[in-house]
Amino acid sequence: MKQFFILLLLLFFNLLSYAQERNFHHISDASGLTNKVVKDIYRDQKGFLWLGTQNGLHRYDGYEMKIYRSSSEENRSLSTNDINVIFEDDQQQLWVGTTNNIHIMNTDGEHFTKLITQSPFGTEEFAFEITSIIQAKTGTVWVGTKGAGLYQFNTSGELISHHLADKQNPYLSMVNTLAEDKNGNIWIGHEGLNLSVYNHKRGIFNSISADQHKTYFSGNGSSEITKIVPTDRKGILVGTLQNGVFSINPSNKKVDYLLETNKGLKHPTVKDIVIDGFQNIWVATSDGLHQLSSYSNKVLKIYRADDLDNKSIASNALLSLHYDKQHILWVSVSGQGVDYIEPNFKKFKTYKREVMNPNSLKHTTVQAIFEDSDRNLWFGTSGGGISFLNTKTKLFEHHLPEKGNPDKLQVWAVFAIHEDHKKNIWVGSYMGGLSKFNAETKTFKTYKNAAWDNTSLPHDDVRDIFEDSKKNLWIATNSGGVALFDAEKELFKTFKREEGKGDQTLSSNWTLNIFEDSRGWIWVGTYGGLSIYYPKEDRWINFMNDKQDENSLAHNWVYAVHEDQSGNMWIGTAGGLNKIEASKLKAPIEQYSSDLMITLKEAQGLSSNSIHGILEDEDGVLWLSSNSGLSKFDHKENEITHYTKDDGLQGNEFIPMAFCKTHEGRLFFGGNNGANAFYPNEIINNPYKPNICLTNFSLFNREVKPDSSSLVLQKNISITDEINLHYDQNVLTFSFVALNMISPEKNQYAYMLEGFDKDWNYVDDKREAIYTNLDPGDYIFRVKGSNNDGLWNEDGQEVLLIIKPPYWQTWWFRLMVFLVLLLSIFLGYQWKVRAYKKEQQILEKTVKDRTRELAERNNDLVMINEEVQQQAEELEMQRDNLSNTNKLISERNLELNQKNNKISTLLEQLQTANGEITQKNRHITDSIRYAQTMQEAILPITDQFSSYFQNHFILFKPKDIVSGDFYWVSVKDEKNRLFIASVDCTGHGVPGAFMSMIGMSLLNKIVNEYNTEDPSAILIQLDEGIRKALKQDHSKNSDGMDLSIVRIDQNGDSKDLCFSSAKGSMYIYRAAHEELQKVVGDKISIGGIRRKKEKKFTEQHFQLQKNDRFFLLTDGYIDQCDEDRKKFGTVKFEKILNQTIRMPLDRQYQLLLDVLRIHQGEMEQRDDITILGFEI
Repeated sequence: MKQFFILLLLLFFNLLSYAQERNFHHISDASGLTNKVVKDIYRDQKGFLWLGTQNGLHRYDGYEMKIYRSSSEENRSLSTNDINVIFEDDQQQLWVGTTNNIHIMNTDGEHFTKLITQSPFGTEEFAFEITSIIQAKTGTVWVGTKGAGLYQFNTSGELISHHLADKQNPYLSMVNTLAEDKNGNIWIGHEGLNLSVYNHKRGIFNSISADQHKTYFSGNGSSEITKIVPTDRKGILVGTLQNGVFSINPSNKKVDYLLETNKGLKHPTVKDIVIDGFQNIWVATSDGLHQLSSYSNKVLKIYRADDLDNKSIASNALLSLHYDKQHILWVSVSGQGVDYIEPNFKKFKTYKREVMNPNSLKHTTVQAIFEDSDRNLWFGTSGGGISFLNTKTKLFEHHLPEKGNPDKLQVWAVFAIHEDHKKNIWVGSYMGGLSKFNAETKTFKTYKNAAWDNTSLPHDDVRDIFEDSKKNLWIATNSGGVALFDAEKELFKTFKREEGKGDQTLSSNWTLNIFEDSRGWIWVGTYGGLSIYYPKEDRWINFMNDKQDENSLAHNWVYAVHEDQSGNMWIGTAGGLNKIEASKLKAPIEQYSSDLMITLKEAQGLSSNSIHGILEDEDGVLWLSSNSGLSKFDHKENEITHYTKDDGLQGNEFIPMAFCKTHEGRLFFGGNNGANAFYPNEIINNPYKPNICLTNFSLFNREVKPDSSSLVLQKNISITDEINLHYDQNVLTFSFVALNMISPEKNQYAYMLEGFDKDWNYVDDKREAIYTNLDPGDYIFRVKGSNNDGLWNEDGQEVLLIIKPPYWQTWWFRLMVFLVLLLSIFLGYQWKVRAYKKEQQILEKTVKDRTRELAERNNDLVMINEEVQQQAEELEMQRDNLSNTNKLISERNLELNQKNNKISTLLEQLQTANGEITQKNRHITDSIRYAQTMQEAILPITDQFSSYFQNHFILFKPKDIVSGDFYWVSVKDEKNRLFIASVDCTGHGVPGAFMSMIGMSLLNKIVNEYNTEDPSAILIQLDEGIRKALKQDHSKNSDGMDLSIVRIDQNGDSKDLCFSSAKGSMYIYRAAHEELQKVVGDKISIGGIRRKKEKKFTEQHFQLQKNDRFFLLTDGYIDQCDEDRKKFGTVKFEKILNQTIRMPLDRQYQLLLDVLRIHQGEMEQRDDITILGFEI
């Protein structure tokens, strides 16, 4: 019942939007389509898509192709690679018509049987081609040919009848198309606009010549009937090669109604006609795809190729159409492969920039969206000012800057639009201040920051505008805090971050958005955390990210704040989504506690941790925009559904704070390619439950080809029920697919091997399962999958896997081994008993012999004992003499040992001291080398230069292990912009390295976080940062750095270079003029003792052409002394640079190193050396 209602909704919405713009998708070359001339398309019952090409039969599963081709070595292959027609009968048998035969795919799913084995003309060549295949209600299959008439087969492939032209049926030999009407009659289209009808009840043919209907239709003798489609409402539709489309009344075989398509069709050549599930008629012509209504007889839409729109049809010349059970319309595009239109389940409308259409957005990137009280829409863009859409007239009006005109917008980039209670429209822009729009005069009044006036706008970079419930207008600025605007007095009251005051001020001056909840509290999202202002208490409280607390604010960049219908607060950050339950907000928060918030991230199901926007629909469901698409978050049921570009979104990246909900519940989200708008209840998930099929089976990573003689796989794996393997065939791979063609890359899979796995393995979009070293036994491999919207086919597919054991693990072998072992034990026991008795007899005899020998030897031993006693007495006397001598030696040894112990003690003390010194020295050296590793790790990698420069080199030689010199790079891909700096910090070695770490950190923050992109401004902020880091305003510390920085912008084959320097220089070589130019920067260092005069840095601009070069360097190379203590010098360096400038860069780099080595000789390196060389 639920599916029935879903289908009704789909029908309703499709009928409402049948004339809307539809996006075409294309089967890419990566899928394996080997020929782009696709003559026929057919989707079978399982869900495979079959494509008939001039280079074989292709089976497409949504990801890749399996190709069936003709082979002279295989008589069960196709007769030719030129495929005309594909059809599946009610027994799920595939029929394939080529240019010379008709085939049925065998039950093994791999081979084919040719049905016509002899030419009907008695010749060796089959001079005819298959043009059409249908199955009648009676179950028989009719095959039309050009040249060989009409065949009728049963589903076993046995020929029932064959019809050729005769006097009564002069057109039967040349059949273009076949169709069966609701009465079971077979309609046959021929050349010359001639028709035949086979009456299945009477078993006869009736011919209808072109002359019979030329009264109603201007027949052309050279034309042909290309398609016949029976309909419920319009009789029999007939498409022709040169005369458009007409309709025949089947009751009288007359043309009694001519569709208005004859007027609507821009080209009369009709190649195919289909009727979709919503009664739309689709006509493929040589001039595009025509959509008609079977209700109004009108042409609703003509789809043609548009080179500027990658979502348009690939070409206007079309070959065939197919409409499948998943409501997908497949279109064969001549020479371009296959395009298709998905059903419009997800009605995401896109407002975008159309180059040739003035009634569209002025710029692609949408940064602000607002609906005013008159229900009109305002779009703020990043480079096209404001695009205003009058929702009544459906026309756009654009508000753009005009140079020198203060009554117009001041800049191109608009971040915020808002309407106050007096219906004034307020606009915030990047460095353009706050502007009020006058609807009558179409002019703007702009308020900007005045440095001398603390009641002016605190900063000109305005990111959000909001009017609270008390009619106060709040302005969020980027680096100036937030301000309350008194429109009557035109004065601003500013709230800023004040150091040392804790929660009494904002968390950061870099504010992004403002929100008022139902309690009247003002929530401010910033780049430094979340701030809440309690107006009644006139106080602030701040929340920031704490890496030690997983429930703290997910990230300090807060892009969105929202209160849901239950009073819960949701905070979208660059690091996740936070929730504060309403029960914890009954009173103003006094201080943060770890149980205040909960955090949701990708691990909890989000598509991205960076949440850019939050809106709530009428059902209380949250919609989250991010840099990975759009997510529908039903937080009550804890269900998340993700939508991407493949679902019709403008793209996967949405802009922070660009979102809006209209009065009628329509949701808007802005992105880099326009803005999406939709009604949440119209976003319906795909109801199609896909069949799951195994597509490949591999052993030891090699595909097993099906063969009837194979012991492993006798037929295609998709129709295999059982696989038998030997014990050593135990490394196997199953490949599988969910046959859902709508965004198939989002299909999900799970598999398990019963007998091995304890539970399902959920593998996201991975489509293979690998098992190794399986023990012999019986297993069942099961796989299930879902469609792109998470609807699972729990039944899936299964196959029995039997791994046969080796013979030594079989029961009969084990029984045999047991019996042999039992017999061996018995025989061994008997042998042991006999051997034991024999050994006992031998032992008894041996004992008697040994007893007699011992008695004889005992007498000899008595005599020997007496002699030994006499010798012992003599030895006793000698022992006494030796004892006295030994006593004297022991006394001398004692004296020597005492002296030796004293010497050993001194040696041990020396060794201990030496070890401690060595250990300390090792620790110091290890620390410095670790610092070297850290410094090398944060230096840029050379790959970052490859896409910008033809060649480059980096000459970097620290004086000590670590360096006070460093070079720095930052890439902004979205702007095709590159920053490069060479820096010489005060000192070298460890002190210089510490300075380099500070400098690199500050440069990254200034350019990548603060988005400062002017080189002179970067130097000013770096100077402030160094002075603050080294506390030079409160100490005599004079450390600093000299540096040169360039910004490079891609401009076609040339590059624009902007240079600024603090006591540095740059060399530019112009290849066209063969001229080397030295560019000198300002004579001011970064950091150091504060100057009375404010530091200012100049910028110099250059345009570099191909083969031009430029060099950045520090003073280390020039200041290096030789063995006579003479510096290398600037003059000599410029001379060397001139002499080597025409060499390849790598050769120039090597010569610079060689010259330096020769000059230095045995002299110690004086300073760190850095030279960067680049060729455009």
